[in-house]
Amino acid sequence: MIDILGWRLQSVGFVKQFPSLGFGGLRNGTRGASWFSRVRRLRNRTVQHECPPVAEQIHSQEIIHGRLRVDEFKWLENIQDKATLAYCGAESRYAEQQLKDLQPLSRRILKELQSYIPRSPPNDPPDIIDGWEYSNRWVSGRIVYVRRPISGGNEEILLDTRFLPQGSTSVKKCLISNDHKVLAYLICGPTEEQGTLYFRDLTRPPSLKNIAAVPKVFNFVWADGHRTVYYTRLDELLRANEVFRHRLYAFETTDELVYHEPEPTCFLDVSITKDKKYVTINSSSSSDSKVLVVSTEGSKSEQPRLVLPRLANTQYYVDHHEDAFYILHNHISDNFSLSLFRDSVLGKVSWDKLQPVVTTSESEKLEELELFRNFALLYMKKGGLPVLECHDFRTDERHTVPLDEPIASVYTGSNLKYDTSIVHFNTSSPLTMQSVYEYDMDKKIMRKKGTRSPAGFDVRQYVVKRITVPSDTADIPVTLIHNKNLERNGQNPVNIRAYGAYGVPFEPYFRLEILPLLRRGFVVALAHVRGGSDLGVRWYKEGRLLQKENSFKDLIAVADFMVREKYSHPNLLTGHGVSAGGLLMATVMNRRPDLFRAMVLRVPFVDPLSAMLDRTSPLTTVERGEWGDPLEDPAVYEYMAGYAPYDGIPFANSGSTDFKTSVLITASLQDQRVALWQPLKYVARMRARNSTVYGSAAGLAGKDVAPSAATPKLLLKIYNDRGHNASGDEVNLEDGALESAFLIREIEPFLENISTR
Repeated sequence: MIDILGWRLQSVGFVKQFPSLGFGGLRNGTRGASWFSRVRRLRNRTVQHECPPVAEQIHSQEIIHGRLRVDEFKWLENIQDKATLAYCGAESRYAEQQLKDLQPLSRRILKELQSYIPRSPPNDPPDIIDGWEYSNRWVSGRIVYVRRPISGGNEEILLDTRFLPQGSTSVKKCLISNDHKVLAYLICGPTEEQGTLYFRDLTRPPSLKNIAAVPKVFNFVWADGHRTVYYTRLDELLRANEVFRHRLYAFETTDELVYHEPEPTCFLDVSITKDKKYVTINSSSSSDSKVLVVSTEGSKSEQPRLVLPRLANTQYYVDHHEDAFYILHNHISDNFSLSLFRDSVLGKVSWDKLQPVVTTSESEKLEELELFRNFALLYMKKGGLPVLECHDFRTDERHTVPLDEPIASVYTGSNLKYDTSIVHFNTSSPLTMQSVYEYDMDKKIMRKKGTRSPAGFDVRQYVVKRITVPSDTADIPVTLIHNKNLERNGQNPVNIRAYGAYGVPFEPYFRLEILPLLRRGFVVALAHVRGGSDLGVRWYKEGRLLQKENSFKDLIAVADFMVREKYSHPNLLTGHGVSAGGLLMATVMNRRPDLFRAMVLRVPFVDPLSAMLDRTSPLTTVERGEWGDPLEDPAVYEYMAGYAPYDGIPFANSGSTDFKTSVLITASLQDQRVALWQPLKYVARMRARNSTVYGSAAGLAGKDVAPSAATPKLLLKIYNDRGHNASGDEVNLEDGALESAFLIREIEPFLENISTR
C-alpha cells in the first residue's frame, strides 16, 4: 500500500513528512477545519466501510470568453495541500484494496512475462571507424560498452552500467568524441527529464570523475575533436530554449550561451551532420521550424548561421554531404521532399532556389534520411507501412531495400562510419522483438545478423494483419494480432490500443505486455487513428487543433467495427491508452459509456483545458500548435471544452447510458508532463457525477456488502517515485502484469471459458 503521508514531495518544494492522517500543521480558519473533517470522512469511508473515496466539492468559478466554467475540484490542483494529500492517500488505499485479489494472477503473468525475455539478446553489429571497433553487449541484464583496435589488441570497457553514479537509473545517451579520446554519457534519474553529462578521458586511468561533469543537460553532441560539446537545457516549463557550448579542460567556469530561442512555442535540439562538419541547432514548433549551423572547424567563438528562414507551416531538417546542405522539408509536399543547396550560398539561399533530389507521391511519406559518401538511405512510409529506399549519388538512381516483415517498425542502427556502403538497421514487429540487418547498398546484398523472439511463446500460432475500418471521412488502418484459429463469433475479448496525437505514428513494434493477452484468447488491435502521422502529415493535421474530433470518431468506428464484424462484444471490449492516448480513450468513454467493458489509462492527459489555460503549466506554450490556445481564442476554448475528458464527464441523470466500464488509472506524483492533479480531479468528478456506479452509492451500503464480479470499478493507483515514464525493465513488467490481470478479471464474468491460468 502506498502511504501518501510518507512521501517526500521534493519535486514541489514540500519536504515535511506528516506522521499521521489526523495531525500535523493545521492552519487557522475554515480551510484547516474543512481539511480535518474531510480527512476524517475519508478515513471512515475507506477503512471502515471500504467504500470509494469521496472528495469534497468546493466550487470554483471563472468566466472565460463569456462562458462560465465551474470546477468543483480545482482545489486538488494544489498537491501541497494536506487535504489533497489525504485524498491521494484514500484513493491509493482503495485501489490497493480492490486490486488485492488480483495479486495471484498478476504474479503469474509477471513470471510469464519474465519467461518470455530471451537470455541472450542480439547485439548490434559493431561500428568500425578510424581503426576502432565499437560495440555493446548485454551482460546479466546490464549494458556494457566496449571497443578494441582492429589492428589487434585487448578489448577496452568504456562504460559498464553496473557502475553508474548513485541514484542514476539509465544512460540516456552515450557518444565517443570525434578523435576517440573521450567518452561522454548522459545519465538521468527515475523522475528526471534532463540529467548530468559525464566525461571519461580514455587516455587516463579509468575514473567516472576525471573531468568535470555538466548538470541539467537534455541533449548533447560533440563538435571538434574532444574539447567541445554543445548541449541543450530545459527551462521551468520543460522547454529546451537554450544551447550552450562547453569546453573540456578550459579555465572558464561558465559555459557559453550560443543561442537562446525567445519564441515560447519552439523547442530547441542539437545534432551533428553525418560528415561531422556542422553542429545543427533545430528550433521547431508543432507546425514550423528553422535551423542554424555552427562549423566544427571554425573559431572557438563562431556564432550560428541561419540555413533557411522560418516559414509558416513549413518544417525542415538539415544534413551535410560533400559540398552541399541537404534539406528534408515539407515546403513542396506535406509528405516531405529532399532538396539541396551548395555551401557557397549558405545564408543567402531562398526556398525557391533549392535543387530537388527526391520527391514523394501522395501515397508515400519521407520520414528520415541517413547520408553516406556515395549513398543516401531513405526511411519512408507507403500506405502506412515501412519502405527503405537507397539513393545512389553517383548514378542518381534509387532502388528499394527488401524487408522481411511488411508490418513492422523500422529504425536506424548505429552507423557512425560515413565512407562506407554498409548500413545497419533494425526492425521490430508485433511478434518479433528485434531483427538486426546489415545491407550493402552497392552490391544490394542483405545479411540478417540476428533475431530476438520471445522465449517459450510459439509465434507460429498467431497472425499479424492490417485491415481498414471506415470512419466518417476516412478509412482507418488497424493492425490486428490474434490466434490463427480465431473464430469471428462475437465471443473474443479484444484489447484496442491507440494514441493519435503530436504526429507520432502508432508503430506496430513489439509490445511484450500483449503476449499474456494473446495467450488467453485476446485479439489485440492497434488503431492508427488520425492525430498520428501513420498515413503522413495530412493524417496528423486531421487529428489536431479544431479537427481533434476525428481522433475520437476514428476510435469509436474501430470499436464498433470489432463488434459489428463479430470479432467481439461490448462486454469483452477493452482499451489501453497512455498519456495523450489516455485522453483519447477517456473522451470516447464519455461519448460511448456502453462501448467498453474495461480500460487502462496510464498517466492520462485528462484535463487538457485546465492545463492549456495555465501559462505556468509545463509544455503549455510549446503545445499550442497541438491543441490551440483556449486562453486567447474563444473558438479553441469552446472546441476543447467539448472534448476534454474532465469537462465532458456526463451526469448519471443526464439521460445518457450509465457507465459500465471498469477503469484502472495510473498516475505519478513526480510526473512533470501530466501533473498528478489531472487524473486526481478526473477520478473525483467521475465518482461525484456517477455515484451509483463509481461513487459512494455504488451498491455498497455497508462494510459487509461486496461488489459483484461484474460491478464496474474506478481505481487510481498512484506512484510516488516515478516520472511520466516508468523507469526500469522490471517496473515495466510489473505494470504490464497488473494491467493485463485487471483487463482479464473485468471481462472474465462475461466469458466463462477464458483461461486465467
